[in-house]
Amino acid sequence: MYESDLTGILKRADRFRKIVRSGLITRQTHAATIFNSATSINTTFWESTEPVPLISAAHQTRTPGVSVASGFSNYLVGAFGPTTYRAARILMRRFRNDRGDLTDIVGDELWTSIENEPRALEILRTPRGLDTAFGNVNPEQDTAELIIWNRLTNVNASYLVNKNLREESCIWWDWIKPEYEMIESTGPSQE
Repeated sequence: MYESDLTGILKRADRFRKIVRSGLITRQTHAATIFNSATSINTTFWESTEPVPLISAAHQTRTPGVSVASGFSNYLVGAFGPTTYRAARILMRRFRNDRGDLTDIVGDELWTSIENEPRALEILRTPRGLDTAFGNVNPEQDTAELIIWNRLTNVNASYLVNKNLREESCIWWDWIKPEYEMIESTGPSQE
């Protein structure tokens, strides 16, 4: 590859910096698929026992006699703001397991796009008077860690996540781990 490099990228002193940066960007793009494809049926990054998207109002249970009338939806529609954020927190606290029991899951991370960052900062960090002139206490202040990720492509979506469950469930496997320590920027020997 080095000898047939027609662009000259590999023969310059900074040749590997661009390759590493490209690899890291590609990795982040693939990692964001779990959010960017969450409302469509995508089996690239997760497996499901039901034919619905990861985020859906139609989740089911296989346990006989358990009503799915409430507690099985993790999909909420509405303009991003304090009211929808509060509704998402309540919805998440009302999640049910396959037996219909409450799961006690609390959303403690808010993932959103760079377009929603100002509004998310207002919701999570304003102590008083959020959208009112009354100076009332903002019950949403400091209820979640804010994570702004520029790889989120749906600017109308935000994701309330439980950090412990995310870390347990979203695992990245490298077939071959990058070996950055093997990269040299001096080029081949001129012997």
